[in-house]
Parts: sequence; C-alpha cells; structure tokens
Amino acid sequence: MKRTPGQTTRRAVGFAADPADVSDLDALLEFVKAYYDFDGIPYRSERIRIALDILLRDPSLGRVWIIRFGRKAVGHAILTFGYDLEFNGRQATITELFIAPAYRSRRMGSKMIKLIEETCRQLGIGALELQVERDNVRAQSLYRKLGFRAHDRIPMSKMLRAGKS
Repeated sequence: MKRTPGQTTRRAVGFAADPADVSDLDALLEFVKAYYDFDGIPYRSERIRIALDILLRDPSLGRVWIIRFGRKAVGHAILTFGYDLEFNGRQATITELFIAPAYRSRRMGSKMIKLIEETCRQLGIGALELQVERDNVRAQSLYRKLGFRAHDRIPMSKMLRAGKS
C-alpha cells in the first residue's frame, strides 16, 4: 500500500496503530458501532458506511487507524482536518478514539494520541481538538494529562441536507 503523508504506523510493546484503508471498512464499522453504543450515539449503519468509505478514500479529509494489541485489532482512531482562524489555520479533530474495554488501562490511548500529534506535526497542523462526554471523567483525566484544555463553550451541531435550505 502506498503511504500518504501523515500515515504513520507506530509499534510499541503490545501496541500498534496501522493506517486503515478501504479493505478495513467492515472491521472499522464494528469498532464504530461499539464506540457509538458506549457513548450513546445513534448508529445509522448505511450513512456511517458511506461516510467512512469516503474518508478512507480521500486523505485530504483525515486519517484513520486500527489500534492493535499484539496482532489483535482492539480499537480505532479517526482524525479529520479543518481550518480555524482561532488556531492560526489548519487544525484537526480526533472525532473518534475507541479501545475495547478489555484492552483499556494499558496506555494505548496515550500512545495513540501521541501518534496523532506526530502525524499532525508532519502535516503542518497547528492545533488538535477532541470532544469527550461530560460523564466520561476517566477520558477527561487522560486528555488533561496529555495537555488538552477544556473551553467554556457548548458544542452545537445541525444536520444539513445537500441542496436544501
């Protein structure tokens, strides 16, 4: 597989993160479903399949990794790209970071975020964002230890239909 800039693979004792491609779509969808179930996010399988397929085929949109413990796939991470004047231009958002419950507390989340930071630096991205559920204090603690800071804002979103006002 030809590497796209910023498609970093990292291996450490027990931990690996491999760039995903379209051949990984079905495995990724299982992790996305588990993540959505964990966070109570509605899972719309066909919409998610289409969106993930587009992301996997277009590196200008972001990066996707499969997280492994040894050779076993145990999670995934999704990074998407944006542009924000507040952050002096290019920024990226960790939209998903999921590790199966049986494989948590092994520093894989920390290692994955460090790999994502390294990827962002390689791509000239100056800021990294993420969102975390208010009641997920364990993840909030990890993100704070890694240097993330909460903003006094309320994330708001609106679903749009193409071509409709």
